[in-house]
Amino acid sequence: MDSLDDLGLTDRTLVVITADHGENMAEHTRPFDHGDLHDAALRIPLVIRWPDGIEPGRREDAIQLTDLVPTVCGLIGISAPPTSRGTNATLSSREEPLVGVDHTDATRPRNAIRTDQWNLVRDENTGEVELFDLGVDPNERHDVAKLHPEVARALNAQLDSLASHLRENAFESEMG
Repeated sequence: MDSLDDLGLTDRTLVVITADHGENMAEHTRPFDHGDLHDAALRIPLVIRWPDGIEPGRREDAIQLTDLVPTVCGLIGISAPPTSRGTNATLSSREEPLVGVDHTDATRPRNAIRTDQWNLVRDENTGEVELFDLGVDPNERHDVAKLHPEVARALNAQLDSLASHLRENAFESEMG
């Protein structure tokens, strides 16, 4: 930032700071583990600074890296490429859920789907799910799948649908 100041570019330069994943600090797994599908690993920071382009502020919306291209394109006034996935985070709150994938342990592949209220984590080998009510239990300590089977079923079906859609689109982009 000092160099931008020295060059007189600070006010008209868009600066983006983010990360590729969050970090567990021993909440659910080993300390400093990021191959997990709880909020500590799923949520990432996104800091955008552009004095001439946006007002300072803070939002707590859930975002993912696929939102970065549509957001930056929206800020600078161009359309995002048609192949980009994600949501322009400056326009509105996310309507579709976040999807997480953890296949770092090939013997235990897991996927997750996260909405504003719920995080469902599914073991792809066994089909077992964990469900967390983020409004009541933001640290995801208590699996409530048995208390809310209708929510677990609905999110599980939505995860199946999203996973199928992602597989189809990935295949199409590889072939196209």
